Amino acid sequence: MKKYIADVSVTENVSLVTLKQIDNSYGKLATIFGAISEMGIVVDMISQSSPAKETVELSFIVSDADIPELMAFFAKNKEYKASIYSGNTKISFFGKEMEKNAGVAARVFEIFAKAECDIKMVTASTCDISCLISPEYTDRIVELYKAE
Repeated sequence: MKKYIADVSVTENVSLVTLKQIDNSYGKLATIFGAISEMGIVVDMISQSSPAKETVELSFIVSDADIPELMAFFAKNKEYKASIYSGNTKISFFGKEMEKNAGVAARVFEIFAKAECDIKMVTASTCDISCLISPEYTDRIVELYKAE
């Protein structure tokens, strides 16, 4: 697997933000992320659920340091039902060769299984798999990856 993954990065102290029952109309995501951008908050790992009726759930991560400002925004904008879980770690596996080789995702998830680590959120592209986890598993995940 290592020949397909060029790098592993760890980002600590991140919060998972989930917005429930977001109207699934065009422009809504632009409105939400535009407001967050105006606060200077960097967003990562964006994930949207499949529509249920006319709403979706939207999850993303931000730095723990940005949570007070984000909470103030949600307090003023009561249309957003936000759940926030802080103190997480993001582990990302990168590699241009990932898109050309079957089984890389399976091997990544096997590492998490060996570590008995639940994944709170996962996003992926052709060359990246990012997982949000509890921080106590970080060293074990990295250790198991290096042992591959």
